[in-house]
Amino acid sequence: MKKLYILALILAITTSVFAQAPAIMSYQAVVRDADNNLLTSQLITMRLTIMQGSVFGNSVYVERQAPTSNINGLVSLVIGSGTVVFGTFNSIDWSNGPYFIKTEADPTGGQFYTVTETSQLMSVPYALHANTADSIVGGIAGPSGLSILKNVTVEPAGLNCTTGGQKIDYGQDDNANGTLSGVEIDGTYYICNGAAGRKGDAGTPTLGLRNETLRHNGTIWEAVNNFTNDGTNLTTTGAITTTGAITVGAVTYPNSAGTTNQVLAINAAGALAWTSVGSLPVGRASETLRHNGIQWVAASNVLNDGINLTTTKDAKINSLTVGKGASTVAGGIPTNTAVGKDALSSNTTGSNNIAIG
Repeated sequence: MKKLYILALILAITTSVFAQAPAIMSYQAVVRDADNNLLTSQLITMRLTIMQGSVFGNSVYVERQAPTSNINGLVSLVIGSGTVVFGTFNSIDWSNGPYFIKTEADPTGGQFYTVTETSQLMSVPYALHANTADSIVGGIAGPSGLSILKNVTVEPAGLNCTTGGQKIDYGQDDNANGTLSGVEIDGTYYICNGAAGRKGDAGTPTLGLRNETLRHNGTIWEAVNNFTNDGTNLTTTGAITTTGAITVGAVTYPNSAGTTNQVLAINAAGALAWTSVGSLPVGRASETLRHNGIQWVAASNVLNDGINLTTTKDAKINSLTVGKGASTVAGGIPTNTAVGKDALSSNTTGSNNIAIG
């Protein structure tokens, strides 16, 4: 949203030639954004308030208007002809002043007023008071006078404003272009920020148990024990959800989910990463897996029932054969027992043979 500055304030009094017609107050303002660019050809809603006594006085009249700035960023309206929010303009007793006018504006055309400008109504508006006593009939309108413009800029903390504030340059628009140039500035005044307020009292501490942590429930801070901190370790009783990576000790877990048939493994760079393991073959109860040089395949010559390993062939352990001995009979002769290299390897007949060595 643009920050709006009201850079010109022009007030003029217009009275009707007929005593019965109400008095009105003309208003013009040049509006710029925070980058000092003119806001041209743009709808700007404004709320205007007339206050009695001081800048903090009672509001005696409030109205809303929605002018559109011209190509020079100038908005023109007539106070007393807008949508009345409070009070009656014609009932204001101008003799019972002083009076101040507060201008609020929303450059988006809504009612979120981001700019507030307050100025005292000086001698000119009191012509309205004089108009209540004197009736002018058949007068001739005089020529239009030059506008008085005002530039408002931020004043940093320093000599002019200890805590910072606003610098306001004002002057007559000699060339009638709607912009106050440096040579047209007749004077400068400052509206300074007030001193910093007193530091608030300390809030009531939240009671908790040892190692508990604090979380905000949307209203206040509360102690929780599902995530504890003993000063060395963090412990949680629930799942951890994060949008970034998690580092535990020297291991950093990736912040992405793996896909089907992937496991977490240390890669060649020494980092923990998701690694594809491929699909496992279909197997039967107690079968084991062996790699055939290309992929994993189910093998039934070595079975694992979860307690014992069983093989239907001779087992070779460091050139030592343990089994039934070789034979033309598939699987050897079941009743033979052979322990040793090539024991009973040539036996083809007989049973209940025992060979060692």
